[in-house]
Amino acid sequence: MAEKCKEPDFKDHHGRKLELKFDVSARARRDSKGRQLNFFMETISNDRKQTPGGVARAKKEGVEFYVYMFEKPFRMFVLDVKKTTAKIKELIATGWYRKCRIKNRYYCTEGYALPIAEFKSCIVKLNRMSKQQRALKRLEWSLVK
Repeated sequence: MAEKCKEPDFKDHHGRKLELKFDVSARARRDSKGRQLNFFMETISNDRKQTPGGVARAKKEGVEFYVYMFEKPFRMFVLDVKKTTAKIKELIATGWYRKCRIKNRYYCTEGYALPIAEFKSCIVKLNRMSKQQRALKRLEWSLVK
């Protein structure tokens, strides 16, 4: 059976795709400042149909950026989809994290609560200079000397 994929939530002017996850869970584990400690990384969006969810679906659809937002307190993480997919597989393979099932009306969603701290290498730095910008900066510095 061919699977129909949805369009990503956003596309930028370069055609890059972004998927947005908005987490409003009141049950999430939190630190002393009230910040969530884990991402809920969905692996299966619908257990009856066995459709991939979260980052796995985003990767399948060619999405580059997975943005994970928390409502309270407001925080936003921009994650590289390929790196995040690899990190999720790595963490699940350790056997330290248990699969969670979230009941919906007619199906369940499956995934894992994984520590945000483990995803530092997956976070995209949005204000990072491109190779061309860095080369121009070096050229500017060399011209000043």
